[in-house]
Amino acid sequence: MTGDDALALHGVRTALPRERVHLLVPSKRFVRSSASVFVERTPIPPRPVLRDGLLTAPLARAAVDAARRINSRALVTALFAEVVFHKGVRLDELNTELVMGKWRGTTLCQEVLHDIGARIRSGVSSLARDLVLRAGLPPPRWNVPVDDAQGNPLGTVTGTWDDAKLAWDVHAFDFDPAPASYPTALKRGSRLAATGLLVLHTPATQLRSNPEGVINELTAAFAQSCPST
Repeated sequence: MTGDDALALHGVRTALPRERVHLLVPSKRFVRSSASVFVERTPIPPRPVLRDGLLTAPLARAAVDAARRINSRALVTALFAEVVFHKGVRLDELNTELVMGKWRGTTLCQEVLHDIGARIRSGVSSLARDLVLRAGLPPPRWNVPVDDAQGNPLGTVTGTWDDAKLAWDVHAFDFDPAPASYPTALKRGSRLAATGLLVLHTPATQLRSNPEGVINELTAAFAQSCPST
């Protein structure tokens, strides 16, 4: 079972009841839909989990299967926002399900994931700026683009203090919609270190859950990297 019925079993409040239960079967099996059951053949059936005695699709797959049958941006946004912010599903999990499924008509889902990711990054940026101010440090260059040795972009680092030879990379891997974000961040850190910068990596979740700890790490890294005067 997948889609809205599976979401309801997972405790998702925004799940919309439908007239037919959505079932997934392997693509090699030929099972007909009926008035009460919508059967969908899939080349990549998910490993089911047990919810209230019923085999259901994992939360990320159930959310994607439900969302791709919704035409309203507001409803898709509400669904994805709930499973991400309240149920702990990562954006990269949702994105992977969309990419691996190779379904048609998933543009809206991709756009909503991008919007949620942008919202998260904006919030992270705001928190980072506030902590630099509270730490009493000079403002860095924000959102500095980083390339590899061949000139290929590796994304942006949160901030760099060029005179102090310090780079701060706040990463939101739990929410980043790009599945390759973690290894890319490691490459970015290696590239920055190769230029002589000390790189401080901070999980985005720490900005809110442990701001004083982040401030202490920032000031310590700044003192370590800043040239003696």
